Amino acid sequence: MRMLSRRCLLLGALIAPWTAHAQNWRAGNIKIVVPYPPGGSTDMIARLIQPHMQQRLGTTVIIENRAGGGGSIGTAAVAKSSPDGSTWAMVFDNHAANPFVFPNLPFNTEKDLDPVQLIGTAPYVLSTNLQKPFKTLADVVTAAKAKPGTLSYATVGAGSIGHLAMELLWKQAGVQLVHVPYRGGGPAMNDLIAGHVDLFIASYSVHSGRLDQSVGTVRQDPDLDARECACDRRELSRVRGVCLVGRLCARRHA
Repeated sequence: MRMLSRRCLLLGALIAPWTAHAQNWRAGNIKIVVPYPPGGSTDMIARLIQPHMQQRLGTTVIIENRAGGGGSIGTAAVAKSSPDGSTWAMVFDNHAANPFVFPNLPFNTEKDLDPVQLIGTAPYVLSTNLQKPFKTLADVVTAAKAKPGTLSYATVGAGSIGHLAMELLWKQAGVQLVHVPYRGGGPAMNDLIAGHVDLFIASYSVHSGRLDQSVGTVRQDPDLDARECACDRRELSRVRGVCLVGRLCARRHA
């Protein structure tokens, strides 16, 4: 009931600002590009709001997955689309980090796209397969120190916030793990369940109901003292957000 109530509040807050303008909404379909594969949190949220948007706006909303490049490939397609409000992208924190990680993006994040709506935020969760011996983040650090460079962790892409957060965590803990980047949360979760990777860092919604166990969150881990791994988990947890962006009008670069 708690999760259901949160979803209802989320959908109500998202759709309410558009309800008054529904009768004047542009003719034609709306496309929401999810720049990640199916099964991840961004994809799930897009499909969660899709029927409600269709009902309130009176038009067809199409979800299209275009994965790759840490989310930049699908977002670039939206940035190059017609500036008529018909093509949007469902992005999360990688969208803000990509300009600093990938200096040659084929679009300008600030000038080519308009922010539409913040959908919600969630903490990052570090999880492992149930068959793995880790019960806490302290267990992971201990195992990594015993056998440096043998444990692996998955993220939704090189340069993603999860990747950067984990590299900071490992550096301050004094351990070395192997980074395995994926094109999205769905494929990474599948490999975690299959045992192909030891750990996976992603938002809570990706892990919910899956066959894994949490060994800690970026926001708080009661089993690992902050002095053992002095990473400001509160700050890292705040950057995990999902929002809509699109081209609502033509932009002229300064």
